[in-house]
Order: sequence, then C-alpha cells, then structure tokens
Amino acid sequence: MGSDSKPISAAPKFEFLNSETGELLGRTAGSWAKIGLFYIAYFSFLAGLFTASIQIMKTSINLDKPKLQTRLNIPGLHFFPKVNPEDSEQTARLKANEGVQFFWDSEADDKFYETIVGDEKEIYDGKRSRVENNIVEGKNGGVVNFDWADLGDCGAAPYGWNSASPCIFFRVNRVIDWEPVGLFKPDEAAPVDENSNTPSLTLGQKMQRNAVYVRCNEKYIGDKEGEAKPAKLEYEYFGGETNDGYVDSKFFPYGGKVAQPDYQSPIIAVKVQGLTQGEKYRVKCHAFAKNIVIDDRDNLGSIQFEIQHGGEAVKTE
Repeated sequence: MGSDSKPISAAPKFEFLNSETGELLGRTAGSWAKIGLFYIAYFSFLAGLFTASIQIMKTSINLDKPKLQTRLNIPGLHFFPKVNPEDSEQTARLKANEGVQFFWDSEADDKFYETIVGDEKEIYDGKRSRVENNIVEGKNGGVVNFDWADLGDCGAAPYGWNSASPCIFFRVNRVIDWEPVGLFKPDEAAPVDENSNTPSLTLGQKMQRNAVYVRCNEKYIGDKEGEAKPAKLEYEYFGGETNDGYVDSKFFPYGGKVAQPDYQSPIIAVKVQGLTQGEKYRVKCHAFAKNIVIDDRDNLGSIQFEIQHGGEAVKTE
C-alpha cells in the first residue's frame, strides 16, 4: 500500500543566481560589498607596507656604489691583447691560427692582435673626448683621465706587433675606493730565485710616491736538447711621468659605474724584447705596491702568459 505523501526536493547544490532572494553565488549585494571593501583595504595595506619597506631600505644604502663588497678588496692584474671568449669573430680567428707564422703578417694584412689593442684605444679615446668636451659633467670623479700618449712607443699602432718586440698592456683591476700605497723602497720586494720567472722590482728612475709598478720576468719553456738556451728577454716599460712602468695615485680612486661611467683604468705597457724565431716563453708580471698582496700560489698580484714569435704554435703541456 503506497504512501500519499510527495517526496521533498532538496535544495540545489550550486546556484549562480537566486531570483527569489537576489543572491549571487550565495551572497547578497550587501555581503559582496562588505567582502570587496575588506580585500581592497587588505591588499592596499600590503602594497603600502611593501612600498614603505623599499623606501626605508633605499635610505640606508648608497645608490652610487655598494655598501658592502663581496669581492676581494685587493686589486689584481690583467693584460691585453688577448682573445675575448665572448667575441665570436676573435674565437673563430684563433681556431684558424694554423699556418699563421706571426700575429701580424704584412703580406696577408693579418693584424689580429693589433686590432684588439686598437679597439681598446678607441674606447679610451671616446671616453676621454666625452669628458674633455663637456659632453658629460663630473662623470670621472675628479681623477685624471688616462692618455695613451703616455705609453711612448707602445701608444700608437701597430704597437710593436709588426716586429719581434710586441707591446703587452697591463691594468690594475678596479676596486671601489682603493688607492695605491707605494713601497717605501724597492728592497721591500721579495728576492727572486734566478731559476724562477718571478720578477723583482728594479727601477730605471727614482721611485715615485704611492705608485703601482709592474715588472716582468720569464722562463724559457722551449725544447733545446743539447743546445744552449736562448738569452733572457729584456723588457722596456712605459707608463708614468718618467716612463718607468708605473701608474700613480692621480688615477685613483675608482668610485663605481654609477659615479664614474667614463672612468679609464690607467695602463702600463711593456715592450718584450729579445724574442727569437719559434722559441716560447712563460712570462710572469707582478704589480708592486704596499697594499697589493703578492702570492704566486693563489695568483694574487700577478699575471702569467705565454709568448712566442713565429714558428708553429703548439699547446704547452
């Protein structure tokens, strides 16, 4: 016997709009207005808190240079010309070095390394022109602009690369606010073993106050079994008022890219003399100053490279 009662229908589980109550997604207009105002106030507060924290943080830092530096605060030494691994043209030329007897070939007009040096000089001349012609104001921090004319024979093309006496150029790595403190006398440099290629500080002129000197020495790494080794190389140094291979304090300090976008690192040039056909040498050069640490084990304060005039280029084992 069946029941006369009708089944009661359950309320729908999801209702977008209730036409009877006017609710939208289960909320009335007043409820939506209240929750909307809450989230507007909430996210406005978060945005204001974030903006305020950034502004407060900016007042505690120097925008011109970092407050704390994680880099080593002792400058090192680097040299050019050398191949830039990020330059595809230079790396391609280096791979095609087979058959090239020397870096500069007058017949083939191959001026690979001369071009690298020339590009560096062009950058320096451009920045120097900007400052001297007042295209920019106060962008060099009051330090003296470096002039390639101070490099004597190494200051103009072909920079010795059309001969067996090429010029190698050295710069002290940039460290913000660093200024050189010169050695009191040359004897403060450590004595050198004659069989080592570690250079000592020998002067051609009176030592300049608060200057960084660069000196080089070499080690023959060729193969002359049963034959006498070639004579030692000689070095002619350029840089400084007395042309004795140094840079003085008038080029420092460096204040950072923001404060000194047109800063030009001073250069010391060294003309390597005495290279013989096909003979290879490992040359080591040190930067001498009281506040430059020299540690050959960790390659501090020095740079090392190999050089060979003519002959077949073979990788040193």
